Parts: sequence; C-alpha cells; structure tokens
Amino acid sequence: MPRSSGLNYKFGNKEWRQKRIKLEREAFRAIHTDSNDSVLAIGKNFSHHLKNNYGLSFAKNDYLLNGLYFKRYQDFINKKFDVSKLGKFGIKINKKSKIIFSWGRASVAKGLKELLEAWEDIFEQLPDHHMIIQAPNNSGESDYFQQLKNYEKRLPRTFVINNFNPEIWQTILRTQNTDIVCIPSTMDPNPHTAIEAKLFSIGMNYVVISSNVDGVKDTYALNECLWANPRRRKAFSNIILQAAKLEEKARHTLNKTNKESLSAYDYTKTIRTFLKQIKFL
Repeated sequence: MPRSSGLNYKFGNKEWRQKRIKLEREAFRAIHTDSNDSVLAIGKNFSHHLKNNYGLSFAKNDYLLNGLYFKRYQDFINKKFDVSKLGKFGIKINKKSKIIFSWGRASVAKGLKELLEAWEDIFEQLPDHHMIIQAPNNSGESDYFQQLKNYEKRLPRTFVINNFNPEIWQTILRTQNTDIVCIPSTMDPNPHTAIEAKLFSIGMNYVVISSNVDGVKDTYALNECLWANPRRRKAFSNIILQAAKLEEKARHTLNKTNKESLSAYDYTKTIRTFLKQIKFL
C-alpha cells in the first residue's frame, strides 16, 4: 500500500530517487506475479499514477479511502475560538483580522511555496488578511523550509511556524477569524489535511481552496470547495481573491455540502467497509 512513488514525486537527491524507483519496480513486479498479492491505492487519483508509471492494475476493491478517527477530534470541533487564543502560539493579530491558513510538513509536495508566491502578488489587495502557515521542518528538505522563511521575512502579515504541535492547526481551524483554508498540495496521494479541513469546517465560515493537480481531488466534490492549480501563480492568486469576496450564502452552501459528505471519511466506517470488501470480516 504505497503512499507515494519515486516516479510520481519527482524531488530529492537524484541518486537516492533512482534507487527508490528501481526497488519500487522490483517490488511491484513481484506482487504482480503472485496471485495472492495486490497493491492497494490510497485514492483513485493516485492509482492513475501507479497505472501509468508502473503498469499496475486495480480491481474495484483495491482502493482505500483515506480518513480520520473522528472521535479523536471531538473536543475541538465542539468549540470556537477568539483570535486572541492564537497568542500562545506567537500569532498576535487584532480582532478584525482575517486569516488565510495552510499546514503540512515543509516539503515541496505540499505546495506551500506556491501559496506564498500567490500571496506575494495579492497581499496589498487584502489588507485585513494574514497568511499563517504551519510548516514543521521535519521532512529533510531544509532548503525548501528556508525558502518559506524568506517569504515570511519580506512579506507583511505573514507567519511561517516551525512547530509540529497539532493543537496549532486544530485551534486555527476553529478560530472565528479564519476566512480561507488552502490545501495547495502538488504531489500528495490523498492528504489528511484535506479531510481535517472538511471535518473542522462544521459550523465555521471559512472557504476551502483545494489543489486540482493531485490526490486532494479524492476528498472534495466540485461543489465543496474552490479549485486551483497551485503551479499557475496568477490563477491561484485570483482564486484566493475570489474566496475572500465570497458571499455568506455561498460559504454556507460549501460548508453544508462538506458536512453531508463527511461520513465517508470516518475511519471507523471506512476501515470496516474495506475489511468486508476483502472478506476479512
């Protein structure tokens, strides 16, 4: 059950990556020749990459929808926070401020640099907004993390937080000043961040902007978010502006449709369904 592949995620040391691809090809070939084995894909979008890059095939039960154990987050999704709550994380902004938020490890796969590039083009048009990115430097891509910090230094109203603490993103997603939540992944099978944004949006008023170039597409339907290609800088900037101007009624509709589809990502249900599909239960 691979969560990434060397041919799909083209970054990192070239020699290391080529070795990875060689081992992946050998492993997939061995699985393919054994009738008792199969490769499971995290989401149908990622399966297309595995088909095209490695010649794999998938039966109807060879997909596993990513998800969360909802009860683990119950304390947070029953609360709403004032912006002053963020002070303990070093984020001090006034009560009238609005927040654009994204989170994930500091990796090229997460599209955070693309988000900051888009923000660089429009921050003057959104004087009440602050860009907050929680990007712990724990992926081995320190040069990439430094690029993010360089944007923080030169752009006003910008925070790049090097802290893994999940309380940070959970609090921001339940902060009433949070206006836009971005999932700009460029190379993810089906990231948890997209599902977390869906879960934490219950009763909130933020708009989700989702990447349309990779596995985030397995989490959102067309009427549940705004879509953007993070690699197209000008278009991405325009989508952020569109989200900031979205009327209350449209926001309510997006959040309502997310709530209606949420149960599909509850691991207590999806794992049981999957185990039945493979006749384990």
